[in-house]
Amino acid sequence: MYVADRLDTTSTKSNIQVEVTAHSRKEWKDRVMHLAKEIPGAEDHRTSPVVWEGCPGKPIQFIGGFDNFMHHARKKHNVFNERNV
Repeated sequence: MYVADRLDTTSTKSNIQVEVTAHSRKEWKDRVMHLAKEIPGAEDHRTSPVVWEGCPGKPIQFIGGFDNFMHHARKKHNVFNERNV
């Protein structure tokens, strides 16, 4: 099970929807530049994945890359802590 998919099934306190998209290397440069403009705090992020949190009509929070995502999932959503791995 992918880490992001685990959020859908583990967190009972949040309404979490996860979207995972794939892009070719050729598309990635344009995609990451677009995200850098759309997501405050992501201006200097160039690697995959780009992780953010937010809902339509609400502020978006840039999380970071994979390591940042794992830390965030453990801290905020109690996912992948030792007792629920």
